Amino acid sequence: MDINMETEKFYENYMIAIQFRFDEEGEEIEFDDRDNFDENGKSSEPRKCRFCNCIEGGEHSFKKVAHAIPELLGNKKIITQNECDRCNNISGSTYETALGNYLSVLRALLRIPGKKSQYKYKYNYKNNNDNLINEIKFRKEEKLEITSTIGSDGVEINEDKREVKFNLPRYSYVPFEVYQSFMKIFLSVLPKQYLEDADFVKIILNFNELYKYSNQESNILRKVILEQAKAITLFVPGPALSELIILKKKNDSFVAPDFIFIIRIFNKAFQFCIQKLSSKLGTVKVPSFFNIFINDWMEYSKINKDKFGIPKQWIEDFSSLEKCTQSEKITFGYAFIEKKQIED
Repeated sequence: MDINMETEKFYENYMIAIQFRFDEEGEEIEFDDRDNFDENGKSSEPRKCRFCNCIEGGEHSFKKVAHAIPELLGNKKIITQNECDRCNNISGSTYETALGNYLSVLRALLRIPGKKSQYKYKYNYKNNNDNLINEIKFRKEEKLEITSTIGSDGVEINEDKREVKFNLPRYSYVPFEVYQSFMKIFLSVLPKQYLEDADFVKIILNFNELYKYSNQESNILRKVILEQAKAITLFVPGPALSELIILKKKNDSFVAPDFIFIIRIFNKAFQFCIQKLSSKLGTVKVPSFFNIFINDWMEYSKINKDKFGIPKQWIEDFSSLEKCTQSEKITFGYAFIEKKQIED
């Protein structure tokens, strides 16, 4: 069967639960699970945290501005009222830190603006007692500035092909915490009517709690969670955008994940499969939906492959619980490059 036909057939069993852009072109969105609002859009009802289920009041405060999608991904407009300050602090110091470090090289190369309008990646190391520097930084609306010591293998310029090859280590991160960060984004933006079907995501976010129990059920849950901590990943050369899509399965009788979660961050996109706890937990082969949702961009890149290169797709494993510093290997074409001498 043709791959696109197989994907289309699979896709027929899903509906779009939510879809929006979260880059500069996107509209402002606020997620708020409360029911009663006055004419000014305000509610006197206490808020409830989607992550720990606490109710606003007393020691449970909701004073911080909580971003449903981390600011480090370029989001300035997608806000949630459904996250308490405690959960916001925890996610900021764990999941979001891991996600930021995982994307540390790409954030610089793709010029993804975070909380500030500038970002800098820096990696220094020694080789035969020589200090080698690799640095990438940008300010919004300005050129990408790359500093690399001669002799470093982190940045290689091929002037004949007008290419720059990068082979730089990401900042230290735990892959599973990156996965948890994506799951938190999913739960933050999931429409309210589907929250009961997202119970398994809360277990993923509280994965460490399972180690408190040595029973068979906890062991099985840990195994299943780690087996599912994968994403179909796509890199699309050319023009960038940031978009999020959640697909909901139409019928429980269809043997497949309950949700398909797709998030594109500039030129890199991820597809995750998510099941509810009552489903038969296991691995189901799911086709890549990128051919449907990002097909135009993929075709555009193929047509302009000499200018941008061709899209690449692979499976990324986030199941490791150990810190790592895997390298980001990527090649960029350039129209113009200006060389400068580094001053001592």
